[in-house]
Amino acid sequence: MFDIMPEAIEVYLTPVAGGALTLRSIEQSALDQTITLRNQFNGTVTVSFTPFRSGWYDITVKLAGQLLAGSPVQQEMIAGSMNAEYMFVYKRLGDGSLQDINEAIDQAFALDRFEFEVQGMDRYRNRLIQ
Repeated sequence: MFDIMPEAIEVYLTPVAGGALTLRSIEQSALDQTITLRNQFNGTVTVSFTPFRSGWYDITVKLAGQLLAGSPVQQEMIAGSMNAEYMFVYKRLGDGSLQDINEAIDQAFALDRFEFEVQGMDRYRNRLIQ
């Protein structure tokens, strides 16, 4: 049986060019370090990785320096589950800017309606949106 050796496979994960997602070099390095390849000894290799930022990624796979058929592929990575440690509370002002909740409370008046927003975040500080 022919086995693919994981060391012959190269996997590159990069934000889609021109997309909203950009990674600083330290973030790209951290992402690259999460890539693991596991030989299944049945002619396949399982590739896994952990993206820290939501957005669109190009996933490029090469074997011995040659692009595999269908590579690169674009995949959207969505934010993970809610994590209260990274969520925040704020007041949205009339001009659309955000005000720290503590400042907003200090400026509130008795008997005036007070509204604030809670921003859902995952453990990688991705905003959770519907």
